[in-house]
Amino acid sequence: MSDAESGLPNAEEKWLGGPPWLHNAYSTLGVPMGAKWPEVVAAHQMLVAKHHPAKNPGDMRTLKLMKNINLAFSRLRELYGEALVRSITLQVLREFKVV
Repeated sequence: MSDAESGLPNAEEKWLGGPPWLHNAYSTLGVPMGAKWPEVVAAHQMLVAKHHPAKNPGDMRTLKLMKNINLAFSRLRELYGEALVRSITLQVLREFKVV
């Protein structure tokens, strides 16, 4: 049975726009595909502040959500490259007056 007969997208359509984990990472952080790194960092910080387990003690849903948020951020950090990440993260932290 071909992909067309099964109703499944062909290999080209499956990867159009990037692999599923990439879409999930951007979606989890609530930023559009291809967002600039400062947007990704800001979204991550906002989500961590909002859903931190210390603010929701004993809530297992929060722990799972934070795990997903941090995994998404980690994957995007690898994608954007460590050198670029260090440089721009420092700029963002300075902008938010964290450093």
